[in-house]
Amino acid sequence: MVSLPCSTWTGLWAPCVLLLILFGLAAPTAFADASDTTSDDDAVGATKRDASRDEALESEPEGDEERGRERAKRLVSAAPRGYLFGAEFYVSDVADRALLASGFGYALTAQYRWKRSWVLGVRVEHDVWTRFELGHEVDPGAISAALVASRLGLSDRVRTSLMLGPSFLLFNTGLDDAGSVGLYAEARPLGVLFHFKHLSLALEPFTLALVAPVLRQIPLVRVSYRSVVQLEFGRRR
Repeated sequence: MVSLPCSTWTGLWAPCVLLLILFGLAAPTAFADASDTTSDDDAVGATKRDASRDEALESEPEGDEERGRERAKRLVSAAPRGYLFGAEFYVSDVADRALLASGFGYALTAQYRWKRSWVLGVRVEHDVWTRFELGHEVDPGAISAALVASRLGLSDRVRTSLMLGPSFLLFNTGLDDAGSVGLYAEARPLGVLFHFKHLSLALEPFTLALVAPVLRQIPLVRVSYRSVVQLEFGRRR
């Protein structure tokens, strides 16, 4: 069975996506090194205050300029580097009143920032499904494991991600048994990142997920839009 999201979801979240894009574009993208120059050849009758200022500038340690460059680099690349560990929560669109119509879930991630703009890792999620046909019931849904590839942009303030891996059914549906193995895939076109000292907050209001734990005979396929909130922990370098 296939569960497709309704069009009203897109209309609800479109303004949020636009605001997040504008925020990312408006964020500063570079910090230039500060440089001070002095000129005393053109000055006629320089005062004692000018002379003392020139002496103070000449006596500054040579390491100040290098420290300024390192500080600028840290500001430009604000995201933590190296190994990153994350936890996230998401809700999926209430598509219709069909069986397995909506859902929510949580996930854990372990990733490594490779080179400057690429992040590679693994992700495990528990996708919980909600039914509306005969009352309001919650099913265990499926567990999915995936490889994750992400690319950062705009000075680490936006992110695009792709995920792919197997999906495992956790309950008996009447047609399929628990333990059936299928496919999981998800595309996250835009995530906005907010960086703090040792963690980052990611908001991804629009993602497209495919959870298909059963592919044989009568497939059990679930396509949904998601809204994701993630906390990611890591060390700065």
